[in-house]
Amino acid sequence: MEVKMSQPIRDKGGHLYVWINTKKYIEDHCSQRIKLPLFQRLALTRDVFYKDGWRCDVTLEAEANHVVSISFKKFDIGRSKLKVCKDVLRIYDGDSIKSSEMTSAKGLCGQLIPKQFVSSTKTMTLKFKSRYLTASAGFTVEVTSFGVFKENSDSGACPNNSFRCMDTFCLDRSLVCDGVPNCRDKSDESAQLAGCQGFNAGLIDLSVGARVGIFVAVALLLIGMCWTIVYCFCGSSSAKTVYVPYKKI
Repeated sequence: MEVKMSQPIRDKGGHLYVWINTKKYIEDHCSQRIKLPLFQRLALTRDVFYKDGWRCDVTLEAEANHVVSISFKKFDIGRSKLKVCKDVLRIYDGDSIKSSEMTSAKGLCGQLIPKQFVSSTKTMTLKFKSRYLTASAGFTVEVTSFGVFKENSDSGACPNNSFRCMDTFCLDRSLVCDGVPNCRDKSDESAQLAGCQGFNAGLIDLSVGARVGIFVAVALLLIGMCWTIVYCFCGSSSAKTVYVPYKKI
């Protein structure tokens, strides 16, 4: 069974004016193929914890000449293991679990946010398995469909005036400066490269060294404020109390 997600609504000029795409739950589409819009948020389950002894696989399919990119925003799958994960998520570069696996031999588990995954074709398959005793929340991903830029094209630009990331992928203009970094290098939310406005756009353009410098400066400022508060509190509490001897008249 194929499930087609909601698409953005455009006006007569072709510009996006309402986005009706909402979060979808993988648990509702096990063993199905999901037709992707340009951007889609997916969560494993709507419950607080995912089910015990559960098996679910789903194939994500972009339109022709596009690839699938997933970025994890929340990740809580069992406990991290050195060899094999008992609760595990596996990602395959294709339309089935027989395709080439993109994750390591042990799969994905634990609480650390995994890296971004990008397929080489228009399909990507997710396979999830849980054990019989578990209390983990699952994961949430943001899925983006990228057009593939051809280096040997005559124009040397992305088709349909789409935005070119700093790699070989093209992004629909409706996803540029929308507050969600879709390109792997976040260039679609950059003030310099995409003309985005706001503090976060300027922050993206800063070098790693500049970001570290800002972080260290803020940390030192907070530490200084904490020490000032502690010093003032201790100084006031350590004030000496003068006792006047009582003399009987």
